[in-house]
Amino acid sequence: MNAEAEPDTYMPPPNGWCCFHCGETFTFTRGGYRRARVHFGATPDWAPDCIERRTAPDSTLLDEARRARIASTEFMRERDEAISEAEIASCTLRSWAGAIKGAKTSHDARCAFETMEGRALAAEAVLCELQRTAPDELLAARIAVCGPGTYYPLPQLKGIEVVTWISVATDMPDADSTVHITLDPEASGEPVWLGHFDGEVWRDTEGHEVRVLYWAQMLRGGLQCA
Repeated sequence: MNAEAEPDTYMPPPNGWCCFHCGETFTFTRGGYRRARVHFGATPDWAPDCIERRTAPDSTLLDEARRARIASTEFMRERDEAISEAEIASCTLRSWAGAIKGAKTSHDARCAFETMEGRALAAEAVLCELQRTAPDELLAARIAVCGPGTYYPLPQLKGIEVVTWISVATDMPDADSTVHITLDPEASGEPVWLGHFDGEVWRDTEGHEVRVLYWAQMLRGGLQCA
C-alpha cells in the first residue's frame, strides 16, 4: 500500500477539465463550459453523462429526454407570457404616469386611485345633501362643470332636458344622423328644424338643401324624461 495519502482536491490539467470515468476533456472555453455542464450535470449530485448512458436503460433516457423537452416548452411558453404581461404592465404604467402626476410605479398609481375613490365617496355624500337642500344650485353647478346637453335623471328634474347648440364651424354630427338644426334666418322662415348632414351638404327632412348655422343632438322625449 502506498503510504502517501492521496490529495483531497483535483488539480485540473492545463487544457481543461477531465472526467475521471471516461477521460473526456473539456477546455476552458465557452463551448467547453457548456459541454462540461451537460456532461457533469447542473449540480454535484448529478450522475455524469457517461455513467448514466452505461447504466440507465435506453427507455429511461428517452423518457427523461422527452420530459425535459416538455418542461423546456412549458418554460418557454411561461417566459413569453411573462414578457407579454410585463410589456402590457409597462404600457399601462406609462398611461397612468401621464394621467396621474407623480405615479412612477404601479403602487403609486394604486395609492392615487384609492385616494380618488375616497374623495369620490365624500363627494357623493355632499351631492346627496345638496340635492336635498339646494337642487337648483346643484343643477347649475353640474352644467358649469360638465357642460350643457346632459340629462340628469333626478326626481326634481323630471321632464327637463338641456340642449347644447354646436356651431357647424366647430363640429359636425355623424353623417345621415337626424339632428335638430338652426337655419340661417335670412334663408328660412323656420329657424329651428330637423335635418341631417349627408356627408357633403345639409338637408332638411324633406331632402332640400339648407344652410345650417348650429345643430344639436335629438331630444330624448317625454317618455324618457318623465
